[in-house]
Amino acid sequence: MWLAPVLLRVTTANPGGNRYPIVSIVAPAEADRVYGRLTVWATAEDPDGSVVRVRFLMPDASSVEDTTAPYSASWDTRLQPNGARRIWAMATDNSGAATTTSVLVNIANGVSAQTVTLDFGLLSSNPASYNLTPPSVPRYF
Repeated sequence: MWLAPVLLRVTTANPGGNRYPIVSIVAPAEADRVYGRLTVWATAEDPDGSVVRVRFLMPDASSVEDTTAPYSASWDTRLQPNGARRIWAMATDNSGAATTTSVLVNIANGVSAQTVTLDFGLLSSNPASYNLTPPSVPRYF
């Protein structure tokens, strides 16, 4: 199943003219296939202050907060069924302003090489056997 990538940014109320922090999830990338235990990485900066935390919200409703760059969180994809899932990151600055972003990833646990028999029935009564290997699945540590 192919899902169109969507970039969504949500910002909270701007307290007193403070500029919002900027946050981006850098790994995994939008539409990446992921499996097993992985690390989610984000960058965050604040144009007129400092970032005090980045909070990650995982598809299993757990959240992880990191207060020092580089910002990261560990996630075990094996606790979710295969398919499309959204990961969120919210950066908060020293004045309380926050910005949220997300990426949509595809969980692909248990995907392995399969042997498939193809019988074209053209010239021989012996069907051909081929090994089909799924595309490589990026793994982030």
